[in-house]
Amino acid sequence: MSGLRLLVFNFMVPYNLRHGVYLKTSIRSHSCVSNTKTLMNEDQTVDVRAVMAIKAGTEITKSYVSSMETTQMRQEKLLSGWYFKCKCLRCIDPLEALSFTSSVACLDAGLRIGITNKWTSNTVFYREGLILCTDPLDREADWACGDCGVGKSADSIRKLIEYFKSAIIGAREDCSQLEDLLEKSTKMFHPSHYIPTQIRIKMNTAFLRLSLRNKEEAVCELLMRRKELLDEVYQVWCDT
Repeated sequence: MSGLRLLVFNFMVPYNLRHGVYLKTSIRSHSCVSNTKTLMNEDQTVDVRAVMAIKAGTEITKSYVSSMETTQMRQEKLLSGWYFKCKCLRCIDPLEALSFTSSVACLDAGLRIGITNKWTSNTVFYREGLILCTDPLDREADWACGDCGVGKSADSIRKLIEYFKSAIIGAREDCSQLEDLLEKSTKMFHPSHYIPTQIRIKMNTAFLRLSLRNKEEAVCELLMRRKELLDEVYQVWCDT
């Protein structure tokens, strides 16, 4: 079963997670900066689409895990599910090829940059300084700000992420709580970090269900908010 697991592609059908073996797509090697993405169709066939120009003779790769996850999350999943540690250019780069999905905001250094949420009229300030892992391939490596040098332990970073993951679950589909959580998360993390992205994805679902319950109220506003959230998620997806 462990050998078969390496070939399995997970996909969703209504209310169920299913697993399928797709022999032609499963032979591709993993890369966290893959040149293709695999898309599931409604009839449960899959399409492999290039996300960049691929020169003749170049290996066609895919990402076995979500490219929007942090380096540490990807490493843990690859090690437990596929039994290898990825050492691609993105994984060894603390900035993750400028995708910033692992970057934590430093509250002690850098310029304060303000982003105003036009839906809540609140302005979120985050620091330009970033706290990065000193050795992304070492789960226990210390983290440090490149601007002021302030340090954090790997355990403190994990606890911060776990706190927000629990808060996301606890917020359920409360749009107000999720908006507040998004503002807090963009103070603590880079806007492209995994945590704010997950909040945006959950907010999109919450606003969708809210619009279905209130079809005659503020439909346009809800659609515009969803578009804004999905645009931000799409930008992160493109950068990874």
